[in-house]
Amino acid sequence: MQAALGPGFVLLLLRAAFVVFIYLFLWAALRYLRKSLRETVALPRPGPLLPRARLILVSGSRPSEGEEIALGAGVHTIGRAETCTIQIPNRFVSRLHAEIRHREGRFWLIDHDSRNGTTVNGRVISEPVALDDGDQVGIGGTVLELRPG
Repeated sequence: MQAALGPGFVLLLLRAAFVVFIYLFLWAALRYLRKSLRETVALPRPGPLLPRARLILVSGSRPSEGEEIALGAGVHTIGRAETCTIQIPNRFVSRLHAEIRHREGRFWLIDHDSRNGTTVNGRVISEPVALDDGDQVGIGGTVLELRPG
């Protein structure tokens, strides 16, 4: 029994314990690094992009055809009233005819129960409609086309 516990056997046990200790240390260190890297590398989510588009006057009663109206975030009211963001001086346009608002990453056209109606690509709308690039919005004889900003 004493021969089995000699200096060679003790040295072998110490070597085995040292190898196990090194593996446990490396495992713990890698686990810690992986966790800390996940926390530091996690990029913040980007905020919403500011919406940009423009309306081009195709035909109608505004000062000149080809006029551009910039659209951004928020609500853009359309009508005859001086308080409207987009004023169209035409007797066939209601004071507050319609509005364009940015929601869910798109521009939406909403008719305000106008007397002469609002059209998108020639179709009369009665509920909010999502606009796409190139859509033509008709309001009282005025046609505006949505283009990317």
